[in-house]
Amino acid sequence: MAGLRERKRAELSSRIEHTAIDLFERDGYSAVSVRDVAAAAQISERTVFRYYPTKPDLVFAVEARWMAMYKLEADRLATEGLTVTELLARISEAISAFIENDPTPVLRAFAIAQGVPELQAKQASNQATWDELVADSLDQYFTTRREALVVASAVMGMISHSVQTWAQSGGTASLGTTIADGFDILATVFTK
Repeated sequence: MAGLRERKRAELSSRIEHTAIDLFERDGYSAVSVRDVAAAAQISERTVFRYYPTKPDLVFAVEARWMAMYKLEADRLATEGLTVTELLARISEAISAFIENDPTPVLRAFAIAQGVPELQAKQASNQATWDELVADSLDQYFTTRREALVVASAVMGMISHSVQTWAQSGGTASLGTTIADGFDILATVFTK
């Protein structure tokens, strides 16, 4: 029974997300209310908010899935005795593969977010959450939380820039290669 319930929940979440993205693309983010999303998805506004607490969450739902995937992958890799560089590279490869497997949601979210201050603020908030998540994975390698956060912030800044570069190319560039190039740049800079 739990399997059916979870599947129905995932289907409804996906329907809400896709409906919202379609409306945001068609009418513009600012012109669409959560009430509009609920009406188009044929559900109550309260149901939308149960799945997505804020309007920006509708745009960046895919990023929440990456975060969950990252946490699972980081927990799995933590037991493999990897160096910090190996850990970050392996997790980044997993994230880029996840994105490249279905790039459309990311490309659509980036296109909608352009020039919308509310969504840019949400991106900044998500970036801080990413920094914390990655720092959690790195704590075992450093003696202070500050060291883990500095490294996490540098790496996540590079990954964020790589994803933006990839999205601006319309997803035509290889995200995995773009991120690997970013790691090479960081390695070169930090060994000078």
